[in-house]
Amino acid sequence: QVKEIRRVPSHSVKIPCQYLPWRAKEALSLFISSGEYQARITTTGAGKSRVGDINITRASGDMLRESMGTFFYIYDSEKQKLWSPTFMPTKDAGDKHAVSAGEQVVVFDKTTGDILSSLLITVLPNNKGELRELTLTNDGNTEVTLSFGVCAELSLARNSEEYAHPNFEHLFVASETHWGDHAIIASRPDSRDRTNLITAGFLLVTDGKMEECHAIREKSVFFGSPQNTAFPPAVIELSRANQEVPNHSLDSVAA
Repeated sequence: QVKEIRRVPSHSVKIPCQYLPWRAKEALSLFISSGEYQARITTTGAGKSRVGDINITRASGDMLRESMGTFFYIYDSEKQKLWSPTFMPTKDAGDKHAVSAGEQVVVFDKTTGDILSSLLITVLPNNKGELRELTLTNDGNTEVTLSFGVCAELSLARNSEEYAHPNFEHLFVASETHWGDHAIIASRPDSRDRTNLITAGFLLVTDGKMEECHAIREKSVFFGSPQNTAFPPAVIELSRANQEVPNHSLDSVAA
């Protein structure tokens, strides 16, 4: 939880960018890459990340639904309002909403009441990874307490493996938390050579103003059952993160 949101510039470095339509009949995809590491981001915030032919996050079988991706959530408990800095998955356009793209960077800017959010997504140069930076600015005169969450459904499999036997392959994904619940390490044996592990890490870094941080590794804990991606209960009820889950689960997430 964040008790105070300071007025700060959303980005210290101005990046030349082009504004893009985010309400289109079909998904408009943007691709950023550092070489072997690639991320596909749609103008509504969906997409996937991969290294070579390995999907780090799950791919969507339906491009029109744009239901898969690494999604952020923001919750104001006083107003009982939950939204995302992107249009998906809450389908909330906010009071103002803009999507822009520059060289190897995509930026989502949104205004919801007095809260300004800016989500920057870029790949790490010369590394197999990406950075997603969320900046929140309180443009009002009243102190606000917010909770936020981020969740990515894990794959660690190739497209052919994921589409052919999705439930079977997901059984092999193992995950564990590290660094005081600020990091999740996930791994899965490579189906082409079970002696090799496919491993991915997810790290949350803050400016030190968060009161508490919880890592969640099970999809049903974060999204509830039945699944509700537009209103995940874990962002509202932080105690859900204390549920014990096995290292291997059918629906692994990094949240």
